[in-house]
Amino acid sequence: MRESVGGKRVSLAAESIGHKAFKSLGKADDGSEIHGVFDHAVYIRKGKNELLKLILNKDFASPYSILIKNHESASMKSLGFETGERVLFDGKTLASGAAVLDISGARVLEKPGLPKLGRRPNPDDIAFNLRILRDIIYTSPGRDGLVPLLESVDLRGPMKVFLEPQAESVAERARPYIEQLMWGLFSGDLAAVSEKAGAILGLGPGLTPSCDDFLAGLFMSLCFAGKAFSGGGSAVRFFRKAGDAVYDQSKTKTTIYSRGMIGDARRGEGPIAAAGLIVSLVAGTPEDTAASAKKLLAMGATTGADMAVGIYYGVRFLGSMLETEALNEIA
Repeated sequence: MRESVGGKRVSLAAESIGHKAFKSLGKADDGSEIHGVFDHAVYIRKGKNELLKLILNKDFASPYSILIKNHESASMKSLGFETGERVLFDGKTLASGAAVLDISGARVLEKPGLPKLGRRPNPDDIAFNLRILRDIIYTSPGRDGLVPLLESVDLRGPMKVFLEPQAESVAERARPYIEQLMWGLFSGDLAAVSEKAGAILGLGPGLTPSCDDFLAGLFMSLCFAGKAFSGGGSAVRFFRKAGDAVYDQSKTKTTIYSRGMIGDARRGEGPIAAAGLIVSLVAGTPEDTAASAKKLLAMGATTGADMAVGIYYGVRFLGSMLETEALNEIA
């Protein structure tokens, strides 16, 4: 790799590209431009509905991301991209403003899958891994998102938390809707899931608000790992329908950044760090879970922690349904 100076272009190379980003670049270009430039990512809007993401950290690679080589310690703002600039693609390189990104040697990242277990997941192992995840989540420095949601239930007890007035915070504003959403999932009530998710879309701090991160983690875990618990069938179909309903609402209720993330989650996809955590919870050791959780928590100011809370809820839900043998009862 070489970098130009003195006003000349910066030459960059891609290490990997998500399978959806690769497919998107192969389509006829109906207008692409730099939508946003941040320290951790550059977003490229392609056409009306697609948002590609240039990143520097391999743990945060996702279906629509392109990982740039050898710049882990850099800020994306220093690499020559400017908001509003047109992006041109010639089949090998992306060019915008002062930056040229060669993707010809990039490895295509396909959709990950759970390892073959040879058996249904063990509820006791999952419960122990969830306790590890909960303890790691508590180490998150941010308290502006949904981390207090777990702490309140764990430390005060569910009856006090659910029946007594709590301080006004994102977690407490979201709490009743999340609990009703989870009941909707349990009872197979698609309208309830859609309504309660819609009530919290866009709520919280961050480029992707906290509740959007939570919903992405929740539906990614349900749609990614649901088949391992149920063997497919009506439960998995219901999770996908519910994810589709949430995605449809995201088009008008939250940011374009969240919309892309929720769109991936409803298909059981998302950042590599999130997929790794789900795999660890379902089929890994406590040590695997701790390491995977720390990687995800490093993502953004609150995004990783809030997504981890959503994954906690999702995997806990699957484990609970497995224990009661009710998963295949969902209509």
